[in-house]
Amino acid sequence: MKYILIIYLLITALLALEKTKIKVKQKADVVNVKMIIKSPGNRRQIDENFLTHILVTEANNIVYDLSSSTNFSFNPVFRLKYKYMGMSDTLSLRVKYSNGIVEKSMCKIKSSKGINTKKAVNLTAYKVHNYRENHPKIWKMHSVHEVLDALYESHEYSTIGSLQIFTPNFPPNGSAVPFEIKGNLPIESFIVFATKNPHVVVAIISTTPQSITNYSFKVRLKEHSEIIVIAKGKDGKLYKASNKLAKSVGLEYMKEQCLKGDVRGCNGLGRAYLFGQDDRGFKVTPSDYKSKKYFSMAADIYSKGCEENNLKQCYELGICYDQGRGRAKNKRKAMFFFYKAYPPRDSRHVGE
Repeated sequence: MKYILIIYLLITALLALEKTKIKVKQKADVVNVKMIIKSPGNRRQIDENFLTHILVTEANNIVYDLSSSTNFSFNPVFRLKYKYMGMSDTLSLRVKYSNGIVEKSMCKIKSSKGINTKKAVNLTAYKVHNYRENHPKIWKMHSVHEVLDALYESHEYSTIGSLQIFTPNFPPNGSAVPFEIKGNLPIESFIVFATKNPHVVVAIISTTPQSITNYSFKVRLKEHSEIIVIAKGKDGKLYKASNKLAKSVGLEYMKEQCLKGDVRGCNGLGRAYLFGQDDRGFKVTPSDYKSKKYFSMAADIYSKGCEENNLKQCYELGICYDQGRGRAKNKRKAMFFFYKAYPPRDSRHVGE
């Protein structure tokens, strides 16, 4: 019996080592972090035992402090960025579950230049805000205003454009939906809500002086649920962002790339205006005129490349004529460019 217990403890310890995977890479003064945290049990048990708190530190200085609920996906993936402090080449992760289990892991900060930049940094004192333990009642509340009144004694907020939510534009059905938030507003913390979920609070993230407002993870949503973020600014005011108010910020970037001769930008714009959403699922006002315009610009780029004997561009131009995308449908021209891209083997070489 004693040996069986020892073997069980060893297996449990080995499995615990595999529960968290973390990759950290430093580029200039920014550190990119990706974490995959294995959920205990199976998908059906996610509401019974779930993540409650995530703490990431560099040389005992906090860079990420997240309190969470059952609204995260199974085996959630978290991405974040922060300003490199130059105090250590190691990042530490502490994860806590609802059953009280705490797991710790460490990861080397890999530098894009092969060596971490060491520098003196004036750090501001920061304490851990574990909202799961310090404000247990808000996690069972059913409305956004109720939570805001409990935490901030106010639910008055303004809507600004410097805080953007990114989510795909497809109707959720209880599955996990990718969520990303970016912004340049100086904030102290923000709350992520899912309005139609039984308990509306998804997560609360407290920012630090090193934080960069660029976070992503997956959220389980009920049908027709709206994702709302309420941020508390350093000015003490509350600010709102919502996926229903989100617009495609990728259109401007694709336009810049298209004008520079990047065919991917032109095709991306053509598809966005044709289907009414961009590659990331954001709503775009459909426009047949604009769709044809950018597909035509893409075809022009293929035509120029084909003239310079770029066989791949010749093949793509053939597809344009074959499908009527950016060029009027013309099977004869399509075959001409297909043959130019992949000419049939000369009969003299047949049988060699």
